[in-house]
Amino acid sequence: METLSSGTYRIVFKFNAGDDAVFELTITHNIEEPSLSTPDMEKPQEKTIDFGDVDAEFWANGVIQSLVLKGIILGYSNNEFRPNELIRREHMVVMFSRLGLLTEQRKAAKFTDVPVEYVYYNEIRLAQLAGIIDGSDGKFYPKQPLTRAQAAKIIVLLFGFETEGAKSFKDVPENA
Repeated sequence: METLSSGTYRIVFKFNAGDDAVFELTITHNIEEPSLSTPDMEKPQEKTIDFGDVDAEFWANGVIQSLVLKGIILGYSNNEFRPNELIRREHMVVMFSRLGLLTEQRKAAKFTDVPVEYVYYNEIRLAQLAGIIDGSDGKFYPKQPLTRAQAAKIIVLLFGFETEGAKSFKDVPENA
């Protein structure tokens, strides 16, 4: 699917109704470059969320609720948190963007698999502008699980940790 650039788009439909009667329908749509801020997420939650799949005794309930109160995680719309699922690339980027630490550091290229209307477009774009994520072959692969190597890269870049020395791991390619 091709993403439209910002601007005003007009589609005109003309219908010939016979007897020289013509009906015209014009649809105009304005696409603006989305804001990089996420205003609905800037305000911390006032109360915890009672996730249907996280018992009060669950070992991570306290840290989950702490992140809820800070507005960093909200769970799924069906009132689930899904604590045992792998984290997807899009969700990690959303959580880091909600920390409020990302600032524009570079120009961003468009990911072909993240159109402007994508639910997490702003967060993914901001993370790319901040220089903490890159894609591969013009794609971000938002639904893919985040690898440990990718998480380590994001954390180092986000917090500006110095990288010293080189450590290689058998299961991590040199170009990761």
